[in-house]
Amino acid sequence: MDQSMQAAQKRFNAAAADFGTRLREAKDRLAEARRNVENPSSALQEYAAEQFRTGQAGPELRAIQQAVDNGTASWPDLMRGHGDPALVALVRDRGATIVEACRRIVDQHRGDPDTRTFTSTAW
Repeated sequence: MDQSMQAAQKRFNAAAADFGTRLREAKDRLAEARRNVENPSSALQEYAAEQFRTGQAGPELRAIQQAVDNGTASWPDLMRGHGDPALVALVRDRGATIVEACRRIVDQHRGDPDTRTFTSTAW
């Protein structure tokens, strides 16, 4: 291997090691953030599900909640991009709508202006 190839290999190895370090650090930060997130109460989750079920939070959320209710989907799977491709696409395409609906539901349910906990977990 000539000198230029050795230098290129050395830079690649250094970049790969740096990437590995940064990826591990990011995964650690994500794990820490997940440990610190408070899940919504079961009462709030049921209140939200009822809002979704009845269509009060919009037709997109009603379709998603119907799939969750009949067992063909789950909120965690859909939020991770797993499950029925049409529902996954709906969740991705309507993310802002879902967050806004969650904010309104939290406001209605608790009268609490700090909606970060509920909207950040979104089940």
